[in-house]
Amino acid sequence: MTRNRGYFYMVIAALLWSTAGVFLKMIDWHPLVTSSFRSAIAAMILWAFLRKEKLYHLQINCHTLLAGFCLGITTVLFVIANKITTAANAIMLQSVSPIFVLIFNAARTKTRPLTSDLWAVSMVLLGVFLFFLSDLAFGNILGNLSALLSGVLLAGAYVCTADASNLHAAMSGVLLGHLLSAVIGLPFLLMTPILFTPSSVVAILFLGIFQLGISYVLFSYAVQTCGSLAVGHL
Repeated sequence: MTRNRGYFYMVIAALLWSTAGVFLKMIDWHPLVTSSFRSAIAAMILWAFLRKEKLYHLQINCHTLLAGFCLGITTVLFVIANKITTAANAIMLQSVSPIFVLIFNAARTKTRPLTSDLWAVSMVLLGVFLFFLSDLAFGNILGNLSALLSGVLLAGAYVCTADASNLHAAMSGVLLGHLLSAVIGLPFLLMTPILFTPSSVVAILFLGIFQLGISYVLFSYAVQTCGSLAVGHL
């Protein structure tokens, strides 16, 4: 895959990720139930793509396990944040992830970030802040902290996935993350009522298939050519 195609895939993935706030607000379920359903559907999409690539088992190593842990907890925290604070707050606070991508990369390589990287991240964060400025609010402290922590863990998932040796390892880490998120929500499926309305069914299917499933397939392809720092800028 060429580097330009990798960037294109990453842009499409980012656009799909950006739809989360709207569709999550359409589902009146417990946050962990929503997270579990969304990730279970996404896991099926990822497994289908692994089979399409004739990859019939998961690669289990320190990179895929750490990527899976970071991504699994990230998806849970982001859904919680969207439910108990404003969507603008959740997206804005999770968007700190490029800062932590820089920090994690600097710690990993023992080098200072390039000035161009610092400028790129600053411009991205300024753009996100200005875009959501009119919608930002103090919101719920727990929701804001959940969104902020999800941004930190998302950066960890970026770096670990980029460190994966190949596409198989990258997609294995992502799939493990969605399986973890799905399992975390299982107990709440039994403890809370679930009302399947037409809007909630459409929303959860879109979130699972497109916003989380196909987007992370594209992300796995892109990160193998772009690297974690380039992905973090997006």
